[in-house]
Order: sequence, then structure tokens, then C-alpha cells
Amino acid sequence: MNSVLRINQHPIRPRELEVWKLIARGVPTKEIEVLLGATKNTVLSWRRNLYRKIRVNCSAQAALAAVRHGVIHVEVIEFYGNTTVHTARQSRAC
Repeated sequence: MNSVLRINQHPIRPRELEVWKLIARGVPTKEIEVLLGATKNTVLSWRRNLYRKIRVNCSAQAALAAVRHGVIHVEVIEFYGNTTVHTARQSRAC
């Protein structure tokens, strides 16, 4: 059985998936570089390829796509009658 995630008929490579998860949690590029032991250009290349494959233009759209495709899960908590969605960090708008 093939366990490669495919979005829009494009396979998402393991490093792209790692980057996607980090982007969806609001981790900045500089921190992704450190966490994955990669150069800025490499991280930007992974990001660019990922955005093309998932058909988004910015990190906020990538975060939403990650939730929609089950790449990350968010915790929804009822708080005084209001629904609050908790994530590691807020994504900047496009």
C-alpha cells in the first residue's frame, strides 16, 4: 500500500510534509531552517514547491489546507459559550 500523501494529483514529499506542518503551526522560515537543519534557500524551495502542489499563495492558506487535508488537527474548545480554535501560533493573513 502506498502511504504517500497526494494533493491535486501531486505527491507531497516527506520534507514538504514536515515544512507544511510547521508552516501550519505558524513557525517562521528561520526557525524551520534550524529545526530541519537546512539553508534558507532550501526551505524556501520546499515551501515554493509545496504551495504549487497544494495551490495556495501564502502561509494562512497553507494552514487552512493542512486542516482540510488532515495534515494537522486543531483543538476546538467551548469557552463560555463561544467556540475557540487553539493552534500553536496564529498565521499571518495573506
